[in-house]
Amino acid sequence: MFRKARRVAILLMVLGALVAPVGAATAEESVHLWQPRISVVWPHDGHGNPTSVEQSRMVNISVWPQNAVGCDENPLARAGGTVREFYLWMAKDNEVAQKVEIPGQFTLREVSGVRFPTVEYNNVPADLAANPKSQYRFSLGLVPGGSSGIWVHAADGRTYKPEPVVPTGYADAIASGDYDSYIQIVWPHDKQGHLAPVEQATFVNIAVDILAHGTHLSVPLDFEPDGLSLKVYTDEGEVTVGGEYGAMPQKVTYTVNGQTFPRWVFNNIPVQPGKHYHFLALVYEGKIQSPYSTIWSHAADPRTYLPSPQPPTYDDPAALHCTP
Repeated sequence: MFRKARRVAILLMVLGALVAPVGAATAEESVHLWQPRISVVWPHDGHGNPTSVEQSRMVNISVWPQNAVGCDENPLARAGGTVREFYLWMAKDNEVAQKVEIPGQFTLREVSGVRFPTVEYNNVPADLAANPKSQYRFSLGLVPGGSSGIWVHAADGRTYKPEPVVPTGYADAIASGDYDSYIQIVWPHDKQGHLAPVEQATFVNIAVDILAHGTHLSVPLDFEPDGLSLKVYTDEGEVTVGGEYGAMPQKVTYTVNGQTFPRWVFNNIPVQPGKHYHFLALVYEGKIQSPYSTIWSHAADPRTYLPSPQPPTYDDPAALHCTP
C-alpha cells in the first residue's frame, strides 16, 4: 500500500518527534523535558469576567507539567540551539488544527502548597456566545494531540459531519508537509460489522481524505504517501493501535459531482463504550510530517471536565515544590 514500509515503521516509532515552526517535523530534533498537560481552561467574556462555557467568548489556558521540573525549566526557551518549545493547537469545528498565534507566558503557580512552573495562554478566542454550536478542541505539543491529549471546549462536543468537505478538483503540486487530513466519516459498529450506536460500538471505521493545505483540492488519484498515521487519544493519553507498522489504511475511491477522488480507510479500530476518543490522521512524506488534521471526537459526551487538576509530584515530600 505504501512505499518504503520500513521507513514508515521507523517514523511511527518516533511519532513524538518535533515539528519545526513552519509545520514540518524532522526526527533529528530533541524532545523537550516537560511532559505538558492542559490542566485548566477558564472561560470568560473577553474582558476577564468569568462566564459559563456556553456564554464564553475567550478562554485562558493553563498548561502544567505532569512531571517534576525545576522552577526555571522553561519549555518556551531555546537552549544550545535545540528546539525545546511546544505549541498550542486549536481545531475549530471540522477545520484542521492550527497553531494558536498567542505567545505563552512562563510563570510559577502554587496549588495546595505545591509550587511549580506553568505556561499560560490568555485570551484565546473561543466564541460560543456568538455561535453556541461551535466546538473548540485544544491540544499541546509539537504536533496536534502531542503529549497533552485533547481538551474539548463546547456546549456539545460530539462530532457531526452530515456534509463532509467535498473536494473541488485536484492539486497540481503540493509542497512537502503541506497536506490537510480530513477525517470525513467515523462509522461505529459491533464485532460482526453491524452499525451500532456510539455509546455501544466496540469498533469504528475511519475514512480520511488528503487535500492540499488550505484548499479543497484533493491529492491526485495515484498519490501514495510514505505513511498515513492514525493518532488515537483518550483521557489517559495516546493509544497505540495496529501492529508493528501501526494501523494500516485501505485505499479506496469515491465519486462526487462526476469526479473520482482517493480516500484512505482505517477499518476495525477498537473502542470501548463509555470512553472518550479523539482521532487525527497525519501524513508522512519521507522525514516530513504534515501536522494539519481535523480532530474527530467519538463519545456520547466528549467534553472535557477536569475539576481538580493535580500539580506534579516531587520526590522530596518535605519540599513540596520545584527547586531552582
